Amino acid sequence: MLYELATLHNPFYKDGLNFYTLGKNISNCVYDPVPAHLSMELKGLIKAMIQQDASLRPSLVDVYNVATQCLQRLRCR
Repeated sequence: MLYELATLHNPFYKDGLNFYTLGKNISNCVYDPVPAHLSMELKGLIKAMIQQDASLRPSLVDVYNVATQCLQRLRCR
């Protein structure tokens, strides 16, 4: 969901894909990189959240901490 909010498109879907290829993209975590203009924290969080191994995905506390850091940086500008 975070990937879609940041990029405005689904991470795994591409025009012309059939359901088999879409399923392979999802199971193999094949997706377009996030745009370069996003912060390093946000790019890292998106990559961690799409992690194929669920045990390696960030906890809710980790997500909150990144969001708090990003918000603080925006307020300092």
